[in-house]
Amino acid sequence: MSQLEEVNALKTLAAYIHKGVAELIRRASFDRTVRGNVTASLGNYMYTVAYLGKEADIPCATDQTLLPGDTVYVKIPGNQTTDIHICGKCRR
Repeated sequence: MSQLEEVNALKTLAAYIHKGVAELIRRASFDRTVRGNVTASLGNYMYTVAYLGKEADIPCATDQTLLPGDTVYVKIPGNQTTDIHICGKCRR
């Protein structure tokens, strides 16, 4: 095997490892916090939020009043969307 073939084989192997690790992290059961954008206020601290390419009605864990267009932190405890909530407003 030539040096170029070895390098290409290692690059291919590294790409497979990276893809596998990314998938394991995506499905891991630890708390995950992502940014989202408030698209609607539903009242009683419930908001429609766009995050990770989808929209969902999510409760706010703080007593902050949010407005459509606000960027928020969405927490997914244990990577379980059944316990999802807004944990704060992004200041930047």
